[in-house]
Amino acid sequence: HRDLHYPLRRQRQMCIRDRLYDFAPSGYLSLSKDGKIAELNFAAAKMLGKERLHLQNSLFGFFVSAETKPAFNDFLEEAFSGKANATCEVALTTNGDISMVVSLTGSCDESGEICLVTAVDITERKRAEEKLKVLFSRQNAILSSVPDIIVEVDNNKVCTWSNRAGFDFFGEDFIGKEAASFFEGEQETYKAVQPLFSGNEDVFYIESWQRRKDGEKRLLAWWLQSNER
Repeated sequence: HRDLHYPLRRQRQMCIRDRLYDFAPSGYLSLSKDGKIAELNFAAAKMLGKERLHLQNSLFGFFVSAETKPAFNDFLEEAFSGKANATCEVALTTNGDISMVVSLTGSCDESGEICLVTAVDITERKRAEEKLKVLFSRQNAILSSVPDIIVEVDNNKVCTWSNRAGFDFFGEDFIGKEAASFFEGEQETYKAVQPLFSGNEDVFYIESWQRRKDGEKRLLAWWLQSNER
């Protein structure tokens, strides 16, 4: 029994697939081994700032910034070497100016001659990351100027961060060490602050004898609070 409607259904399925490809919000491209664009959808063309028809057979690397071109070249080499889902982040340029940052994910097709690439615009995410870096840098500068010791420990009570005053007191190598390694004598400090490691958000005050980097014993007053909120 021959299905006379099969060619029509097949054509309809291909039409739907093509429309999904063409109008997908992510950019889709097919690149040759030398980086030429074989196919691309409308979203990818918009990312490159030109009409789709004018982009076929163009070198994708032409639109990549000089700073991120080595990363793109490595990405293409990895994809054609057989690595599944090779990734990289590149800045795209228009008239010499960076227009956006995109994340590329690509794999070779069965022929080994074409790399199928997905491009996602991550410009806003990168801007947010840069703003966070600036804020962190400012915060770090402020905390470093505070004369009192500020130390952060993890749930294992290991020192993970400190301002400059902490390094000046305990030494340059105290990050990564357990806080108790600086205690002098038997203490119940851990017992007193245990609620902090069990979700208590109150501010705790304790006094503890601690060993300075030169071996001198000093009584320190600590105000402690969990930062997991």
